[in-house]
Parts: sequence; structure tokens; C-alpha cells
Amino acid sequence: MSKITGNRLLRKLVPPLTALMQSANTWVGGLQEQGSGWEIVNPGVADMEYLVWRGYFDLTGFSNDDLTTFIQGTGFQQAESVFMSVPAAGQGKEWCMLSKSYIPDSAFSAGNHQFVGPVPVSWYAPGMLGSNYNLEEIFTGRYREFSHDTNTPYSGIITHQSEWGAADATAGDKLYITIALRGYGFTQAANGLILYPPTSVIVPASLAEEKDLQYMERLRRSYVLAESRNP
Repeated sequence: MSKITGNRLLRKLVPPLTALMQSANTWVGGLQEQGSGWEIVNPGVADMEYLVWRGYFDLTGFSNDDLTTFIQGTGFQQAESVFMSVPAAGQGKEWCMLSKSYIPDSAFSAGNHQFVGPVPVSWYAPGMLGSNYNLEEIFTGRYREFSHDTNTPYSGIITHQSEWGAADATAGDKLYITIALRGYGFTQAANGLILYPPTSVIVPASLAEEKDLQYMERLRRSYVLAESRNP
């Protein structure tokens, strides 16, 4: 049986994003906060770029003491609304994830999308069928969809939200944070714009000593995942 040795509240601040659609309907050249960690990821599909921020919690101090980190929940906190200039025939999408494994650019590739004809309508998010991640690799995933708001033009309203994930603990050195945004139907002509506010990622965690065999097996799985997922 595991012995709880302490509790921690992990905190990470994600910087804001201002993205303005450029010519040829691309975000390239339109990110205002240079050096903030936000990147443009092109999945190899026309007009389907992702805006992605990636970071991590460093658990080396816990793993060096042979402690297992049990995750008790995840909060993605914002004190302002997400502004997306969603066109009438478009959508804005947001994915926030806490995972055992790093999520590289290849996870956003064309092969990880569901197509209707030539159009990619859905991304197979890590942990779901169609991706190359197991559900147990994702502690928390949150998806939100923004649609055109006829009452407040261009602001976008949340029309769908869902969550996924089944991981509980890790003996690895890092917990990975990934936030991905995508604008479907956004164009320069329609003044495509995304204003994403600062985000606080809050993770309550418990530290535990596990039996040697149990801990070694968890440690082995953590390092196998780290080696297979890291670029």
C-alpha cells in the first residue's frame, strides 16, 4: 500500500496570445507576443494551422527521492474571456491538456485528423481513438468550441465543452502542459483575430512512497513514454 508523504500545489503561468490572420490566410507573421512560447504548427493541411503553447512542471525533485506523484485534479484558470472573431461559417477550437508525455508537432499532422472529403473536420486529440496516445497518458484534457455570435459580432460564444483523460500518477520527471487553438474559416478579409488571455494551470498533487516493485514498474513505464514521445 502506498504511503502518502506530502501534498503540493503545482502552478504554471501561460502568457497571453494575440494572433492576427495574415495574407494567404496564415497566422505566420501575425503573432504579437514574440518569445512567449506560442508557436504556429502546420499539420500539412491548407488553412488549418494550430497555435500551440507547450510547457511543463519539473518533478525531478520528487523523482530523485523515489516518490510517485499522484495528480488530484487540474484547473485551467482565466480571468478574462477568450476572444475569437469567428465568422458565420466558421469555428474556433481550444484544447488544454496535462499529460505524462510530450505532445510534439507530429501529433497535429494531417494523419491525425478525420476528413470529410478534402476537409479535416476533427482532430484526434492525444488519448482518443485515432491518435497514437493511450488515454492513460492524459491526466486532463479540456475541449471548448467557439461559434459565431450574432448578438455580439466577432466575439465568439462557447457552444460546446467536454473533458477526457484517465491518468492518475507518474514516476517521471515532468508533467507536460499543451494548449492548442485552431480557427476554422478564419480569413484576413474577415479580420481573423484571436485574443487569448493569460492562463494559470493549477495542479494539486500528492506524493507517495510505493512498494519497490510497484514503483519500479511505474518508473519503467514513465521512462519508456519519455523516450518514445520526446523529439
